[in-house]
Amino acid sequence: MDCANKLYDEVPHNLRRATMKILLINPNTTQRITDALVAQAQKAVGADAQVIGLTARTGPAIIRGAEDNLVAERSMLEMASSQHGGYDAVVLGVSMDTALQVVRAKLPIPVVGMTEGGLFTACLMGQRLGCLTLGSHMAPLYEQLSSNYGLANRIAKWHAPDIAAAYERGPTPEITDALVKECDVLIDDYQADVIVLCAAVLAGYAGWLAPRLRVPVVDAIEAAALQALSLARLKAC
Repeated sequence: MDCANKLYDEVPHNLRRATMKILLINPNTTQRITDALVAQAQKAVGADAQVIGLTARTGPAIIRGAEDNLVAERSMLEMASSQHGGYDAVVLGVSMDTALQVVRAKLPIPVVGMTEGGLFTACLMGQRLGCLTLGSHMAPLYEQLSSNYGLANRIAKWHAPDIAAAYERGPTPEITDALVKECDVLIDDYQADVIVLCAAVLAGYAGWLAPRLRVPVVDAIEAAALQALSLARLKAC
């Protein structure tokens, strides 16, 4: 028996073809963003898991500041507490990783924040993380978030341009061109050696950007989904 077959035979039978269920929670009210996040998360995990999206019924349409994030925290806690049954893991489908630590402490299953997943995955791919989000006024909040994760010395720059069109529609050549220019700023001016797409509305752009950039690109929601799946498998062992 060769090594590959031996390792396969040692995998518990219930993990070989089991399809796990991941709950993706968007504490905002914009269904289009939830759908985009679910699509990218599902693409990342493939047939190994089923990703189900949940969108808040009340609260901000998009988080545009600290006050919106506080409102979204209530929705996140309520949805996570009441809806996690039957799932193997939870992904927070919001770039501020809203209420992550509280939700993680409350639930008996793995919980991964979207930006958390993107940042820690990028740390395995480069030394200087160029983090791209949207909305210049949001940059300080993200800087605090990455500092809370102990990653301040790994962040080359939080770059948050104002590209209003990205909130209105999915990947387009025009928006991609604008994002390429912003990524080039991170690479050329701040020596980023990996780009992390953190804004929820940027889900799906990694495939458009990667061929045009000189460094790897991480889609935060894809990274978070894959980490959630890995943690769920480890928990099941």
